Amino acid sequence: PASPLRVAVSSLATKLNASFLETCLEIDRRSSVPLEWNFFAGMSGLHHALTKKQIRGWLPGAAVHGYMEYPELIAALACCDLHLSTFPFGGTNSNLDSMQLGIPMVTLSGPEAHSQIDTGMLGGMWYPGGAAAALEIRGDALTAIYEKAREPLGTLAPAAP
Repeated sequence: PASPLRVAVSSLATKLNASFLETCLEIDRRSSVPLEWNFFAGMSGLHHALTKKQIRGWLPGAAVHGYMEYPELIAALACCDLHLSTFPFGGTNSNLDSMQLGIPMVTLSGPEAHSQIDTGMLGGMWYPGGAAAALEIRGDALTAIYEKAREPLGTLAPAAP
């Protein structure tokens, strides 16, 4: 069997919603490679238990990590292959963590100002090993973006000004 593509969702639980989790489920169903979901929601105690229950209601095999000190969070995030940004509310700090590690990122832009921040942030800069893309729900969207982002640096063009 193929190795799973490890997808990081690094976001406070308050930014997770049914539309986003439904999109994750649909991506999981349609992917031709196994996906390993890793949610970093920064919760502890009862809040973590409830968040884990909700996420696993959508994605039963998902790893829902509890609160971690920053060095531990960065080490766990570094084990992931791809960062999927939440929507419509993204996460600037989470984006910076993934950029620092060179993890390819997938963002979704919407009509509201708050749903354009992540894509705008990535579209205005270039970082090695990273990619920003509008996410369409289709079978291999995450795999294709990951493979494109991992091509040799010379084959990726920086975003147009």
